[in-house]
Amino acid sequence: MGAKKISKKKERDNKESKTKEKVKNKDKKTRSLSDFDLFVFDWDGTLTGLKIIRTLDQKYGPYWLYKRMKYRKEHKKIDMDSESESKRELKERIMSVFADFYLTLFKPKLHNDVKLLLSTLRARGKKVALFTNATEWRINKELDLFGIRDMFDMVLSAQKIKVIKPDPTGLNIIIRKMRIRKDKVLYIGDMVDDIIMAKTAGVASCALGNGFDKESVLKRENPDFYFEGVEELLEAIRSG
Repeated sequence: MGAKKISKKKERDNKESKTKEKVKNKDKKTRSLSDFDLFVFDWDGTLTGLKIIRTLDQKYGPYWLYKRMKYRKEHKKIDMDSESESKRELKERIMSVFADFYLTLFKPKLHNDVKLLLSTLRARGKKVALFTNATEWRINKELDLFGIRDMFDMVLSAQKIKVIKPDPTGLNIIIRKMRIRKDKVLYIGDMVDDIIMAKTAGVASCALGNGFDKESVLKRENPDFYFEGVEELLEAIRSG
């Protein structure tokens, strides 16, 4: 009889545990976008369309090149193949010049409904910020080009503070200056680094599938929200 009572108690405890877990998952899934007061966006891939040159900028831009070279020296990450490290670095320097040159020639393109998304958030009394790994000079140039600088309450380049994503330093700076509680902050990006950074900072994450990383890759990181792109995000905000 004692064994049966213990067995029934275990079954009852397991059911209660599963019920609590279902409630937690339901609460997480049903959290509304209207719950957030600060929306922090990434730039390349998230709000702007991707071009091959932007991929080159991420891979070969001067700042990225500097960071990789520094990492190699500090951690002795030397590739063991037919090419020497010095030749490899020379190639990357050449590509960095190529990337910078073409970034001044190519006109970027906003994703559909970006302006409508930003204006909708502001009309609802939400704070909007931009935090990106892109260079400050390029972001300022493109914000002026699109005429949307005034739609952001704060703009910060990770390269200005010399700490790039997924390190959460930049995001934490924005949150502190904006004086918003972390449970009221949502970071929206298109890469795994964006999700990791948001989680590390202790804020909610939203992944958009129209940027650098694929849907399957993004969903493996379990973002709090996932949308195919800006248009779907806008629809969710309007309905929320």
